[in-house]
Amino acid sequence: MLGARFDAVLERAQQGDASAVGELWRDANPMLLRYLRVTAGQDAEDIASVTWLRAAEAFDSFSGSEPGFRRWLVTIARNTHLDDVRRASRRREHASE
Repeated sequence: MLGARFDAVLERAQQGDASAVGELWRDANPMLLRYLRVTAGQDAEDIASVTWLRAAEAFDSFSGSEPGFRRWLVTIARNTHLDDVRRASRRREHASE
């Protein structure tokens, strides 16, 4: 956890500092992958990648604490996974001869 440094790192990330985004990623991605491996199985890394892309696009909309940031990431990941599950159920594949 970044602890007392979190606010400064988040602010830099919100201003577009790639090294700050990297710090957030190094800190929170292991937790995110653990969650996704349980909920999404083999798709965990793909969903984590999409989650970080969506989070990076929306950093400006986040305000809060480090635990809140982690919950925000998990929410994005959960929604991404559910979207994938819904999309897959709508386009079922049937084997043909």
